[in-house]
Formats: sequence, structure tokens, C-alpha cells
Amino acid sequence: MKKILACIIIFFLAVFPVFSEKIIWERVFFDNFLMAGSAAADNPLQTALTCAGLAAAGIMLANNDLNLKKEFQKQDSAVMHEIFETANYFGDGIYVLAANSLFFLGGEKERKTAEKVIEALVLSNAFSYSLKWAAGRKRPSSTDDPGSFSPFSGNMSMPSGHATVAFSWAVIIGDRYDLGWLTYPLAALTALARVYKNAHWPSDVFAGAAIGTIGAKIINTETGDADISAGMDYNNNAFVLRYRF
Repeated sequence: MKKILACIIIFFLAVFPVFSEKIIWERVFFDNFLMAGSAAADNPLQTALTCAGLAAAGIMLANNDLNLKKEFQKQDSAVMHEIFETANYFGDGIYVLAANSLFFLGGEKERKTAEKVIEALVLSNAFSYSLKWAAGRKRPSSTDDPGSFSPFSGNMSMPSGHATVAFSWAVIIGDRYDLGWLTYPLAALTALARVYKNAHWPSDVFAGAAIGTIGAKIINTETGDADISAGMDYNNNAFVLRYRF
């Protein structure tokens, strides 16, 4: 099923050329990164305090990663197993993108929500995977030493990509529809599932959650509502996706 979903997503991205007043790829892969830097520079004191607070919380978690992981995994049960197996899907990018595509079948607000989810996923995961590569932290499934870091080694534990994905969509949808009471706990369950499944340390999922939340908040706050329309370009015999904001 996952391979089928991936093929469908790749097919649509590959075969439909995009022509527009503002090309969506330029916005997703370029403009949003400039916007993130601008958002951080606009209020350097707030940015510094936020980063310092997150770093302090992350360090405290990291110092207790092993004990927290062991205590959490002691709570094993059939019910918890089923809950966390399901929650794990909420952080899987393929399933999230497939579910997100259903928003394009709705009204204008739903289409704009779908666009923002995609933008948040790209922005947040670019930072998340860059940090994964640079940190080179070993997963708890391969070591009992939470301090095992080998930069640029291919070890990819920190931060958690699933947590990044889950909080990216949870913030966008939760904030736009006042459903944070539902979407935020679902994202938190995804983060806990990664610890439960021994895929990440607690500090990994905290870092991923922070990146996903901040990235989505930037997209929700800084970007205007976009307008997307589709049609045929008969001169070029191509399906056309126009993206304006």
C-alpha cells in the first residue's frame, strides 16, 4: 500500500508541468526558507530566548534519555501496542501526503490548508533532515548510549522525522480549524510511538516536535492564503496548475 501511495504522489508531481504567475516549486523550495530566516531576524531577542528555552529543555531530556526510555517501555501492553502502531502512521510522510490530498477535493479553505501542509512539511523536514545528517546520532535500537554521536556518519536518530511530520500537519490543521485539542495530542502520540518502538530517544522526538511546530507556525503566520486552479494548456498539450497568492 505504501509503495502504491508513493507511486501515485510521484506520478502526479512528475507528469503535470506547472506554469503559473508564481511557480509553486519556487515558493516551496526557495521563498519559504527566506521567509523563515526573515521571521527569525525580525525579533532577534524573542528568537534567542525561544532557542535558549528549547535548548535547555532538550538538554534536560537528553540527560535522562536512557532512564525515560526504559521507564516508558516498561508500560507495554496490547492496548498500547495497537495505539502506538496506529499513531506511527500520523508521522509517515507518504500517508500524510496521501490523506492531505483529500483536502484538494474540498472548498477554497480546504485547498489552501492542503497547500500550507505541503509547505510546512517541506520547510520543517529540510531543517530536520539537515540536522539528522549533521548530528549523526545512533538510534536506541543500536546502542544503549544516548550520547553516541558521529557527525555525518549516516546515523539518523536526531531529530525524529516522524515527530517533525506529525507536528507540521497538526499545527496547520489545528490552528486553521481550531482543532488543536485533537491534532496536537495525535501528534504527541506519534512522538511517543517512536520512543515506544525504540526508534528514537525522547530528546529526538522533542527536537522533531519543536522543528515541526515552529516551521508550521511560520507558514501559518507569514504566508497569505494562496489560490490554486487547474486547467488545460492546449498550446502545449499539458495539464496546467496555477498557483497565486
